[in-house]
Amino acid sequence: MPLRPACHGLASGHAALRAAVHVGPRERGFKEEIIHEDSDLVLALYYLSLIHDAKQELQIPVIASLNATSSGGWIRCAKLIEEAGADALELNLYRVAADPTRTGADVEASELDVVRRVSKCLSMPLAVKLAPYYSSFANLAARVTEAAPPGWC
Repeated sequence: MPLRPACHGLASGHAALRAAVHVGPRERGFKEEIIHEDSDLVLALYYLSLIHDAKQELQIPVIASLNATSSGGWIRCAKLIEEAGADALELNLYRVAADPTRTGADVEASELDVVRRVSKCLSMPLAVKLAPYYSSFANLAARVTEAAPPGWC
């Protein structure tokens, strides 16, 4: 069953769209989650619906992929993806490091924090996809592997 957004209200101007998202029928015990997003909400709902429907129809594992921009976004979306029924999650760690005040070490520490925080909130396996543009790719890859629970990366 596809996800069905239930709009609680739209204020004029640039107010955020508030939508309740429920994955599947309520009688099956799926949680209800409130998302406070605007422009990406429709795509997020579609993606969660796609994961849920794929899991219902396929006999193979469903591995979702996630790229977010805020630490709260990573965790919130990862939990919703797990609730939608994904068997595993790929964290796609790619961001443009355009802030001249942040060092490469700061950027990498932020990525490692995402891996640690997301892996702690999930019960499903986690894979991490790294872009090749880090200053010391091999070192970062080793630290990402250490940051996640054993067998998850």
